[in-house]
Amino acid sequence: MLVPDKLSADPAMVIVALCHPRGNVREHALKLSPVLPAAAKVSLLLVRVNDWAGPVHNRAAERLSAALDRLDPNERITLAPLTARLRKCGRGCSRKQIEGWFERLAMNFDEAAWLRAWRHSRGEDRKIYLELLKKVDRTPGPEVRRALFGSNDRAAMMWYLKGVLPRLNDAERNEAIQAIARSRAVPVRRHWLDHRIECEPEAAVAELTATLTSPSRSLRHFARFHLARLSPMDFAAYYEQALNDASLEPWALRGLAEVSPKIGHQEALARLTSEVGAVRKAAIECLDAETLGSHLDFLLQDLASNQPGPAKAARQRLRSILPLLGLHLVTNPSSISKLGADQQAYFVRLAPLFSKWQGLEFLLTRATDPGLRDDVLEALENWRRREIRSYIKLSPVKKNELFGTLREAAVPGKLGEQLRYTLERAE
Repeated sequence: MLVPDKLSADPAMVIVALCHPRGNVREHALKLSPVLPAAAKVSLLLVRVNDWAGPVHNRAAERLSAALDRLDPNERITLAPLTARLRKCGRGCSRKQIEGWFERLAMNFDEAAWLRAWRHSRGEDRKIYLELLKKVDRTPGPEVRRALFGSNDRAAMMWYLKGVLPRLNDAERNEAIQAIARSRAVPVRRHWLDHRIECEPEAAVAELTATLTSPSRSLRHFARFHLARLSPMDFAAYYEQALNDASLEPWALRGLAEVSPKIGHQEALARLTSEVGAVRKAAIECLDAETLGSHLDFLLQDLASNQPGPAKAARQRLRSILPLLGLHLVTNPSSISKLGADQQAYFVRLAPLFSKWQGLEFLLTRATDPGLRDDVLEALENWRRREIRSYIKLSPVKKNELFGTLREAAVPGKLGEQLRYTLERAE
């Protein structure tokens, strides 16, 4: 049992005493707190200024200001979140007192220490570090400025544009504007354009017009929304004209499909065989969803393309029409035989998502392929677990066909028995 008068100046003993349940022990331990390392001492003082015992709180508050001044830059930055949290849980601390302690952390500010903390911060801590930076009475250096708009943090970006950019000299301001303009981060571009619209609406029109063919769908929508108010224009005509520029063609096609789906679909059809991967990918993405069934053979062919863009786009469009895809693969088995092993295995894994009985039929017909056998058995297990989620009527004729296909597939063990049972009770 700790007795206040018998406390030693051993740092470990002082730390234990500062966390003791008895108030008189904690109060006495505060007198010995100078033996502790600076960061540990301030951390415990910050805890004790929130103490429920008045004498402990008062003594900790008296010592805290001087202790904060003795911290090195790294320690000041590290303890900023703990200090700021007193605003939400401080018992006997006034708001003015807490703000005074927080402002002390901004004295002798070290940008390198702040940068290290900022890069590893998240959530509430990031807000606190930004607030600490705002309290520093000088313009942030180049590395800090790059970190601010490179973080994609909304609050940091808004403060940078409104609080930092106007204070830069002409050369620094131009450099920053060019860096922001080159940024591919969507939040950075949106904040910058918001800033331009607010401060220079006329100058913003040119940037918004250029943004109409941005690779980002959200930025294209953003540009059209504001241009409709600032400088109304025929967006479909603009995109049709932009299709003539090879560097803008993929994005102009996507924009055209967004504002005029019918015209976009026609332009996409004309580019389905383009040798440029980016254009062909955009064309596949811009096909009218209701017409995808008529392009199944083309999509299956492009799935095996050696260009990753069109292959990925074809895969995404095929996943959006799984019932049609399942029916096509079941009724046209030769269409999958033309594909490579990787593509065939992909459809086997996808089959449990087809229409219920189409998925089973497709898997059973592929079970005789030795190269796909393991994938098929795994997919059949997945199909069996999912089949109870839906009821689809099975005609007697189709039921007999599936029984025959199941026998040919020779599905082994318990899985084969479960599939037979599922077919027997199907109606």
